Amino acid sequence: MIKKTSYSPIFLIAGLALASLAAFNFLGIKEAQTGASDNVSGWAWSDNIGWISFNNTTDGSGFNYGVNINNDGIFSGYAWSDNIGWISFNRPDTGAPPGSPDYGTYLAQVDLENGQVSGWARALSYGGGWDGWIKLRDANYGVYIDIVTGNFYDWAWGSDVVGWVNFDQVTTSFAFNRPPRVETGSAQVEYQNYCGVAPEVGQVGFKWTYVDDDGDPETRFEFQVDNNADFSSPEVNRNFTGLNNPSPTTNTQQVFVIDSPQSDKIVYGQSYWWQVKVYDNQGNDSGWVSGPSFSTVSHAYPYPNFSPPAQSPSVNESVLFTDNSKCYTAANAEYDCKDGADIQYAWDFNYIEAEGFTVDSTNKGDTTTSYPSAGSYKVRLRITDSSLTPAGVCTTQRQVSVTLPLPEWQEISPF
Repeated sequence: MIKKTSYSPIFLIAGLALASLAAFNFLGIKEAQTGASDNVSGWAWSDNIGWISFNNTTDGSGFNYGVNINNDGIFSGYAWSDNIGWISFNRPDTGAPPGSPDYGTYLAQVDLENGQVSGWARALSYGGGWDGWIKLRDANYGVYIDIVTGNFYDWAWGSDVVGWVNFDQVTTSFAFNRPPRVETGSAQVEYQNYCGVAPEVGQVGFKWTYVDDDGDPETRFEFQVDNNADFSSPEVNRNFTGLNNPSPTTNTQQVFVIDSPQSDKIVYGQSYWWQVKVYDNQGNDSGWVSGPSFSTVSHAYPYPNFSPPAQSPSVNESVLFTDNSKCYTAANAEYDCKDGADIQYAWDFNYIEAEGFTVDSTNKGDTTTSYPSAGSYKVRLRITDSSLTPAGVCTTQRQVSVTLPLPEWQEISPF
């Protein structure tokens, strides 16, 4: 641990407290104080300036003041030192801090997940070459809050005037509610399916897992897909509200892939980025969490389609399967698959799942077969487009019922 040492220039600031108190009343700052309603209390200690009170309920004074942690983790309010007077956590009182971090509209905050306090406070009696700033965290020191007990601990630094400030006797009644999160590694592209959705249409599936370490349910999530990594104009921008999902819950989304841009859809031959944000019922969110980027295939997969005969065929009768399959060029222009040089057909006229696909014919277009016995047969057509890398392969299935032939009748004279 770093040894906390500093100068003791109290003699330079002994009169600052009274001046600060007068300025406090003159500026009307007291009207902004809430004392007992603030949630930080206790004392910090500096070898240079002594005790710093964080709430008038701590020091028993007649002035109503205190430091508060808001629901978003931002600090506000005032602490008091008998030696240097008011110490403000309010940006309008202090102006911009002298260095990083500069949060813009506020001075200090606590990370609701790990309890790290960062930012600044400022003694309002600054002057005479002293800027009054107290830094709450730097590379080698920093103030923490135990998010379970609410107790502060460790150190801040206030230059040679204030020196090291120990927070071990400061506490808060702030109820830490950690923001929800997307479970590490759970944001994935679950599948890319380019078969059987509809002619010339594919589908990409996404999944991620909502987790809230406080057990709060998920009430909302946002989902975006964009062809730019900066998400400047998402092709897909969805917002789901009114949820009541327990922690953990796996969320899923599906996005259609088509040949030309449309709202809420993506296109072939394009790289994409995607991200999600989840919310709990306390109004906290995870921030945007990115899944792995992906690319869609260059053009649509084949769409196998054929028709069995309208009437059930008989045993040993020739059975015609009429081909209606469609394939697509690199520009996603539709054509009959049977006419494609890069297209291969495979027929299985009696598909049995346990045996897998058996190639009974490689005829392109319409084809025929016959069945030696009655029964119900599954017929599968598999079409491969080798112009894609890797080749695009899609399969479809129909059912055909084969019946026994009608008996043959011969007229016989009864005489």
